[in-house]
Amino acid sequence: MNKLILFIALAFLFSFSVNLLAQEQVDVVYLKDGSKIIGIVIEQIPDQSIKIQTRDGSEYVYTFDKIEKITKEYSEMDTSPYQQKSTSSFHVGFLYNNGVDLLGYTVERKLTDKLFFYYTFGIPALAATGISYYDDYHNNGFVATAGIGIGFLMYSSLSYQWRVADRQYIKIGAGYGMTIESVGPYPVLSYEYRFK
Repeated sequence: MNKLILFIALAFLFSFSVNLLAQEQVDVVYLKDGSKIIGIVIEQIPDQSIKIQTRDGSEYVYTFDKIEKITKEYSEMDTSPYQQKSTSSFHVGFLYNNGVDLLGYTVERKLTDKLFFYYTFGIPALAATGISYYDDYHNNGFVATAGIGIGFLMYSSLSYQWRVADRQYIKIGAGYGMTIESVGPYPVLSYEYRFK
């Protein structure tokens, strides 16, 4: 019973932290004509004007007589249109670090350059979700993962990713997981093919 309460508490904290990680603070300029501009204030001349840069790189200058108010708000993170937002992959091997699977399919969504939210479906773990940190997502480097799932209730791993060909990776490392019956370490040795 204590493990179930611990699992529910950790699942709640995990989902709350994922939501916070997926947000960033932005400047919002409300104009007197009713429109609003979202971006980052990059220049302010006191009592004269401000310059705000939007996510697409456009810059706008407004005098203070046209501005109703300026606020800071939280907004979901967005990447440049030239950067990929999500990647799907197929994996096979002796336990994959995202989901503790022998065989499966994963979708990773970029939160920052190094931080990714993922969900995965596989055998035997069925389904899992979590956060991955990559030294270099597209090349060689360390990968740290923490997640929750159906087969392994909670798990974390540290592995090294080798890029062996275009969109193909080998991951070797170790993890630590908890099921309803047991708690303990597990090895990671897997092959991953990323579709996009």
